[in-house]
Amino acid sequence: MKGETTSMNPRYFDAILKTEDDKFLEIGTACVSIEDQSIEFKNEFVPLLKLGEIVKIVRLDDNVETRSFTGEVYLSSRRLLRIVSAVDTILPGAINYLSLNTSISGQVALIPAGDSFLQQPSTKGFDAEIYYLSTKTIKFTTKKQFKIGQRLLLRSEDPVVLDMVALEIYQTILCGSNATGYRCNVLYIPEPAYGNLREYLEKSNLLFT
Repeated sequence: MKGETTSMNPRYFDAILKTEDDKFLEIGTACVSIEDQSIEFKNEFVPLLKLGEIVKIVRLDDNVETRSFTGEVYLSSRRLLRIVSAVDTILPGAINYLSLNTSISGQVALIPAGDSFLQQPSTKGFDAEIYYLSTKTIKFTTKKQFKIGQRLLLRSEDPVVLDMVALEIYQTILCGSNATGYRCNVLYIPEPAYGNLREYLEKSNLLFT
C-alpha cells in the first residue's frame, strides 16, 4: 500500500468518512495526494462539514479497515470532501494487506525433506537478496539453485531482524547468469520475527505522519 497515488495519477479506494471520535458519516471512495498531504473523499452524497473541522477517512480493503487518515476539512461540497494536513495511521487489521518492495541482505537454508521447519536448519545457509516482503509472500534472489516446492528457512539482521521464517517456493524467475529469483509462500513466522516484520512493514508503509 506504499505509494498509494500521486496528484497526477489518482487511484481511488473504498473508504468510510468518520468524525474525529469515529462516528460514521458516509461510505464512498477516496484517493491520496502524497505531495499535498491531502485526501479526497467522494460519493453521490457527502455531508457538508465546517471548514477546519477534524475528520477521518478510513481505507477499506476487503471490507477491513486498514488505514486511517485524520485531517482538517479544506473543501466540502455535496459530492466531494478534501482534508489537508493529514496524519496517516496503520490500523490493526492492515497487517495482511501490507507489502514492501525493498532490498535486504539475508540468508536462506534448505529444509531437508522430512525435517520440521520449527527446528534449526541442518544445512548450510546461502546469501540472498530479499526484494519483496509481506506476511504472506516473500521474494528474493540468490546464486543457489532451488526447486519449486522446496521449503526454506530465511533470516536477516538489518534493517529488520528475521529468523526461522519458513517459506515454500512456488515460482522461479531467471535473473541472469549469476542469480535466480524465487517467489515463496510464507508458511510460518515465529516470534519475535513476526513482531519485527509487522513493525517494519507498518513504519515503511506510512505515507505521512
